[in-house]
Amino acid sequence: MGARQGLRFQLDSIDVLWRPTPLTAWQLQEARNRLSEVVDRANESGVQVITRRGKEVAVIMSWDDYRRGYGRQGDLVDFLIRSPLAGSGIAIERDRTPIRPQPEL
Repeated sequence: MGARQGLRFQLDSIDVLWRPTPLTAWQLQEARNRLSEVVDRANESGVQVITRRGKEVAVIMSWDDYRRGYGRQGDLVDFLIRSPLAGSGIAIERDRTPIRPQPEL
């Protein structure tokens, strides 16, 4: 049957909002039988969608796409430093209410 083309939305980065990107959909059995081709297409053309009984259930993407969109990009301190609220003067205080009763000694 071959892969079918459909129009889906993909978030490319924080800087770019949503833009339409055509994704290729594969039926699960076909993707299993042609996994090497699915992976090659993910590397060359972008995300490949796997469907089961007509419903999208999984994606295959290149390692570079994964690292760019989902990989670790620094630690919490880096995130807070790059935050739009950094330097805004907002004061955040921790709630010091105990979450459980303190044991008696």
